[in-house]
Amino acid sequence: MGYGSYGSRTSSVGSTAGGPVTYTVTYADVNFSGATLAAGEITLNKTGTANAGTVSVSGTGSTRTVTLGGTTGNGTLGISIAAGTAGDAAGNLAPAAGPSQTFTVVNIGTQTLTFGALAGITYGDAATVTLGATASSGLPVSYTLLSGPATLSGNVLTITGAGTIVVQATQGGNSVISAATPVSQSLVVAKKGLTVTAQPASRVYGQANPAFTAVLSGFVLGETSAVVSGPAGLTTPATTASSPGGYAITPAVGSLGAANYSFTTFTPGVL
Repeated sequence: MGYGSYGSRTSSVGSTAGGPVTYTVTYADVNFSGATLAAGEITLNKTGTANAGTVSVSGTGSTRTVTLGGTTGNGTLGISIAAGTAGDAAGNLAPAAGPSQTFTVVNIGTQTLTFGALAGITYGDAATVTLGATASSGLPVSYTLLSGPATLSGNVLTITGAGTIVVQATQGGNSVISAATPVSQSLVVAKKGLTVTAQPASRVYGQANPAFTAVLSGFVLGETSAVVSGPAGLTTPATTASSPGGYAITPAVGSLGAANYSFTTFTPGVL
């Protein structure tokens, strides 16, 4: 007997995620007398991780429909048919046939990003921060600097000043994994505290107080008072009528200002 085409796929798609996909099996012998094709006589031809959860056969006469359902994984699927699934009037059995035309199974997986909170630092404590987000897929993570005083190269954040830095982690996926939802984290870089020390001064009884001065200390990264604007506030209770003796010169913030420093410790001097 003859064994006709069974490779045409009646599904209109060349790829699928979960199916179903059907094949038409036609027994073309002019003396065809009957077919006994069953699911157990069909072999799946698989590549990659592609598979079918169900295989079923339907139809009557010389035409049968093989349906593959519940497809999973990624790769290609096709079928082959065992010998002896049909016969002719003379008792001849159909030979084995295959492999058929294949179709592509594409199942897009999902992934999530884990990007933990970034511990705050103080300006000058660390020049760089290494970012450590991970994707559940194991694919590499990319980063984008959204805002703040820093530069970014790969997963290394270089701190350039005090303030709030916002970084976004992304993973764009691939042919079998969808893109992850981006995750953003903030890194707070606190200003470095400076000490304001009033310098000692003196004058003769009855004269006006001299101009007081203060020294700033605690700078980092080789910086100096050149990065600070304005004078400190410096006061004393002594007046021209005060008796001779020592009087405190008390420092305060006054008009001091700096982008990356605050003024946290104040050491008095003596007049």
